Amino acid sequence: YSVLGKSMSEAIATLITKPLYWIPLLWKSPYSSPDPFVTDSKIWLHQAVFLSGGIFLIFRPYFLIMLIPIYFQKLFADGPARWSIFLHYNIEFVPVLTACAFVFLSSINSWRLQFLSGFLLLISVADVSKDLMDRWNPSPYKNENIKFYSVYHYTREINYRAYHKVLSYYIPPNASVSANSFLVPHLAFRKKIYQFPIVNDADYLAVCDDYRNYYPFESGERSKFLFTRDSIAQNKFAIVFDDNILKIYKRIDEISN
Repeated sequence: YSVLGKSMSEAIATLITKPLYWIPLLWKSPYSSPDPFVTDSKIWLHQAVFLSGGIFLIFRPYFLIMLIPIYFQKLFADGPARWSIFLHYNIEFVPVLTACAFVFLSSINSWRLQFLSGFLLLISVADVSKDLMDRWNPSPYKNENIKFYSVYHYTREINYRAYHKVLSYYIPPNASVSANSFLVPHLAFRKKIYQFPIVNDADYLAVCDDYRNYYPFESGERSKFLFTRDSIAQNKFAIVFDDNILKIYKRIDEISN
């Protein structure tokens, strides 16, 4: 919270003595950047809150009082990710907005007006959710990662159906495995499974180079990913399957047994 000061006392002093400084920070970024994620995140937040039931805060302002500390901890933080409508930093708004909406709707005497208001809120929340999915571009998949209504959400560079059969054939169901995050679901329901590059006592390595996802490495760190794979496999594992994309290794002492 460096925009408010270097200590708690400085932050309190800023809030008391410099309202013309900190009030604009509730909707403006303190940083100059060509990235709208940095410059517009606070505006996106206010739009999303308003259209997700925040309009009812006008009629039930005591719920807004509950949100004041949440707004402050978000909008005065140093990191733009905390201002935004993405990731998990908005979960605190959900119970308050939900309670506010239901308290207001339940106070309407006409059931027709109740139904219409609730339906409009539902449409508004759905529209905000779709806008979030269309706008956010997380690496490495961009918004394909969260646009579940798009066919691209369900496509990958690798043939999962074929690879599932390969993994099942070469890796016994009771063997411990270390694998890419997107291969782990295909190897689940076993006693021990690790997410590569964590290996520990894994009997097998299943490592896929799909030219796209190298998590937990960054999307541009393919060379680091491959170096780590080869370093781990060297002298400890022998390759049992290789099609230049998927490599399956078996621990050498397991082979000798």
